[in-house]
Amino acid sequence: MMPPQVKQWTVRVGNLLHWCCLTGANWFILVFMYVAFSSLTYPFNLEWMEGQTIDVMQRILNGQPVYTKPSLDYVAYIYTPLYFYIAALVAKITGIGFFPARLVSTLSILGVAYIMFLWIRRKDGDWQAGVIGAGLFLATYRLSGRWFDNSRVDSLFLLLTMSSLYTYTFFRGFKYALLAALLGAAAFFTKQAALFMLTPVLVAGLVLERRHAFVTATALVAFLLMGIVVANWWSDGWFNFFVFKVPSGHGLEQKYIVGYWKGDMFKSLTALCLATIWVLAGWCVTDRRTAFRYGALASGFIICSYISRIHWGGYMNVLMPMHLCLALMTGLALSTWRHSRHAVVFIVLAVGSLTQMRALFYDPQPLIPSQQSWDAGNRFLEDLSKVPGDIFIPELQYVQTRVGKKSYTLGMAAFDILRSDLKDRNNVKKELEAELNDALASGRFNAVIPGRLFPTPMLYKYYQPSQKLHFPREYVTGAINFLRTDLFVRIPESNHP
Repeated sequence: MMPPQVKQWTVRVGNLLHWCCLTGANWFILVFMYVAFSSLTYPFNLEWMEGQTIDVMQRILNGQPVYTKPSLDYVAYIYTPLYFYIAALVAKITGIGFFPARLVSTLSILGVAYIMFLWIRRKDGDWQAGVIGAGLFLATYRLSGRWFDNSRVDSLFLLLTMSSLYTYTFFRGFKYALLAALLGAAAFFTKQAALFMLTPVLVAGLVLERRHAFVTATALVAFLLMGIVVANWWSDGWFNFFVFKVPSGHGLEQKYIVGYWKGDMFKSLTALCLATIWVLAGWCVTDRRTAFRYGALASGFIICSYISRIHWGGYMNVLMPMHLCLALMTGLALSTWRHSRHAVVFIVLAVGSLTQMRALFYDPQPLIPSQQSWDAGNRFLEDLSKVPGDIFIPELQYVQTRVGKKSYTLGMAAFDILRSDLKDRNNVKKELEAELNDALASGRFNAVIPGRLFPTPMLYKYYQPSQKLHFPREYVTGAINFLRTDLFVRIPESNHP
């Protein structure tokens, strides 16, 4: 048995470390809000695919379909559509642009942090551990590619998934089962990966609490089937093509098969991984039902990130579910051991959390677009406006619209088709390639900024380099640094081959 003097000392050290963790968590929460709200009105891309999000929102406001046959004018994303409809609804109030889309993402990720806080507080009655868990998640902001507030689907998808799981875990009754299922279906219709996170929890529930899990799972399947049938009918089958068929043709990134576990998880978030393993192992001894339930939850979140990461194009944003899981489990570990008799274990967990916070510490200023970025973006728009006629820019959308030119909404969406190994309906892949080549040969575009998505030989037959335009390139997400903005102009017809 521990001597009273030693016990008193460990309690004091534990309390001090606890308040240090709480202070660090609050710092990360406030810093994220500072960066996100400082970037809301930045009128240029924070990430290279943001512009296509705005074009999809504009289509919705114009009454055009989100999913239709791919063409040079428009290729749909491979994501389900709910985020775009919600962002378009906000845009009806604020006006079209990056602001409404980023606002939805920013509020969504803050909502995720709040649900984490509620989850940990409800599980163990410790609101302070809830704040620490939320802070640890927001501390992964830069580690996730500065993605939380971008005009992308990920933050809303996490909010709806967490809302579904929170409702399912802590509330009972038929109406709550339906609500959990409805939120889960909404998460799927924001991003398909939600199923990887929901399924293990419901399967575990069928073992632990059959009736509640059965009602929730049955309702979820019903909502999903109804939604998919309606979406396919509405889009003449193109919903199924983009949401299921195109992603199935993506190849594997061999380096992440092991690199995900070695680098993305255990190297980057060592302390959070160890805390997760520790608390699950502890529950295996004291409460096997809880261990089984949270083991299923953790496996779903971690596998969701893994499957996305090992497929071609899985950027750092796909790690967000794994980051969320490890932060939640660490918060639960701190809460569990703080109120136990084993103060030394809590001290170890707290020291690990503080060490992790130190490793995740970042200077917020470089993440906020500077005045130089604003100026560079305005110069880019000015240069575009001086080029007569339409400019084909497959990697950047929406910027053309702002200077009165047509925005060709292709980018990554078209690349997803062109790189996929699939037997697509109506030879879509071949038709899209042929349409691009015909457009280049016929002079449909007065100029082209090809980037790296379409290094087709046809470009060099009919266009020649003219000048290098300068789009803002300083570090924001990291995913925008590689954009190439060399301008190619039409070769005089007398010189055509």
